[in-house]
Amino acid sequence: MNVIAVIAALAAMATPRETVTEFLSMASASRLSFNYTYSTENRTPGMSGSGSVTVQGSAFMMNGDGLEVICDGTSRWTVDRSAGEAIVETVAEGEDFSANPALFLSGSGEGFDLKEASSLKKGGKDVVKAVMEATVKSNVRKIVLYITPDLKLTEAEVTVSDGTLTRFVAEDFTSEPASEDLSVFAFDKATLPPDTVITDLR
Repeated sequence: MNVIAVIAALAAMATPRETVTEFLSMASASRLSFNYTYSTENRTPGMSGSGSVTVQGSAFMMNGDGLEVICDGTSRWTVDRSAGEAIVETVAEGEDFSANPALFLSGSGEGFDLKEASSLKKGGKDVVKAVMEATVKSNVRKIVLYITPDLKLTEAEVTVSDGTLTRFVAEDFTSEPASEDLSVFAFDKATLPPDTVITDLR
């Protein structure tokens, strides 16, 4: 039996709660990458879009809907190249998901209580549904994750305090061990055209 088969067999033996615990532990100690589409519900007008994200701890980089957001955990750049504008700001301690999307995965094990973990089929796949509710003051009230037995995220639902639910569908989810080299998350100002208007709020 090869290694992949052994992992799959062990994963199949795990309870739903064990799968969630293992996923959250992995997410907090890994560099995660995936493509996503999203749409909002219970909000007028609705919003939808797509993009890609790479996350490690409090550092992340996102590309989507014409914006680049790059954060090294200390400073966050939001760049709109088509508009020739960029904003740089300090990352505040205690930010929640609404300000720091990296916490969507890397920090979802903290400040949230696992209320439900159950096995089901979704989109023809065996997944574990994890329902987590906030235990600290946060704009995000509930996160629902859909996790495969081999610890890949397929979908997520985020509900914020005004009742708006945002549904994410993840594709090409990959994970690798966290690296001490965070240079990939440091924005290179030299890549901006010289006429870019930069608003520095630090």
